[in-house]
Amino acid sequence: MKDPAQPYRGLLLVSSLATLVFLVAAAMRENYLADWQVLQREYRSILEAKATDPLGREVLEDFHIELRQVSIPPLGRVDRCITCHLGIDDPRMSDVRQPFRTHSGDLLKHHSIDRFGCTVCHLGQGRATSYRDAAHHPLAFWDTPMLKGQYLQASCGKCHLGSVLPQAALLSLGRALYKEEFACDTCHRINDEGGTDCPELTHVGSKPLRGFDFSHVKGERTRPEWLFEHFKDPQAIVPDSLMPNPEMTDEQAVALTVLMLSLTDDIPPFDYILRPAAGVGMGLEGTDAAALFEGKGCLLCHQFAGQGGELAPDLAKLVSQRNADWLFRHFKNPRPTVPGSDISPRQLDDSEANELTRYVLSVH
Repeated sequence: MKDPAQPYRGLLLVSSLATLVFLVAAAMRENYLADWQVLQREYRSILEAKATDPLGREVLEDFHIELRQVSIPPLGRVDRCITCHLGIDDPRMSDVRQPFRTHSGDLLKHHSIDRFGCTVCHLGQGRATSYRDAAHHPLAFWDTPMLKGQYLQASCGKCHLGSVLPQAALLSLGRALYKEEFACDTCHRINDEGGTDCPELTHVGSKPLRGFDFSHVKGERTRPEWLFEHFKDPQAIVPDSLMPNPEMTDEQAVALTVLMLSLTDDIPPFDYILRPAAGVGMGLEGTDAAALFEGKGCLLCHQFAGQGGELAPDLAKLVSQRNADWLFRHFKNPRPTVPGSDISPRQLDDSEANELTRYVLSVH
């Protein structure tokens, strides 16, 4: 009599072999054929071709196929971009293809990878190890795809808060257009400055993509494209918008888009931020910060470092709960920052507010 289980044994054998083949293929893909490993082997070949002197041969000898990453705790980032972008700081790689090419310009001289990483400027998903997952292009599950081309200047605005930044001409133009040419602050508000008749723009650059209505956008469904088309024709993108059509040029619309993209809730620590100051660096030349602090009468009401009054909150506790940007704005104009505050404005200029912010943070 024929064994009724025979067909099932054959099916089990075939499925087991198929599973084994799948597992072997997955192991090969994960451990030998991953995108980053293929790229690193290609890069090693480039290093071999360029190893024409002792230094080149030393670089080749020290190169190993491995995941690479940079961790920047102050920025809350771990970036693995250098797993594939292997030649960004090697001037010999200026003539090779991406992702191996040397970083453009001299930005790395002032923005070292160890201190800034990559995604604080470029955005994208820093922990990814494949082209797609790194969000070189928009991803459905990632809200901050990489900034491309001219829109990269938006990231300069996170740290460089002055009006004019020669290395970021579009950002500088956008700041001037916002305040002067189009007087956008008549209706819109940024960091407690400006009107309240229209949406606040303080963190518009971090607005989730789901918060944008792309139904009238002609281009790709990205944050820069929505902003650009909205500046070109507000009613075409938001039919019931009250914003007058300023008939901007493309350059003006791009510049204001760059400005909007720079306005995010991704605020760097204070020692990364550069503001214009009357004195040297970020403080006042020849100013005793403690004397400035006392001279402005802060200790009449506040307790700080074991001294002062008790009529207002202990500044040591307050500093532990706030970041530098909040402190700067509070020193400049207390009441918009803390509605109902009893502190009268001290008429501080930016350099004095900078110095006071640095002082209370350093003492704390």
